[in-house]
Amino acid sequence: MLLLSEFLLHADFQVELDGPVFIAAGDRVFYEDGGVVVTRSTGKQYKHPIRDSY
Repeated sequence: MLLLSEFLLHADFQVELDGPVFIAAGDRVFYEDGGVVVTRSTGKQYKHPIRDSY
């Protein structure tokens, strides 16, 4: 597992999550409509709000 609180989406775009999220092996993380969506290996999706992006 990985604890994710911020990440670099592109070379010039960083996303900070509102709270940390555990990411498991096989999960996919992407930025969509001002939030971060985690897709589990089962296909279930969870949307997490972001604090800031720049």
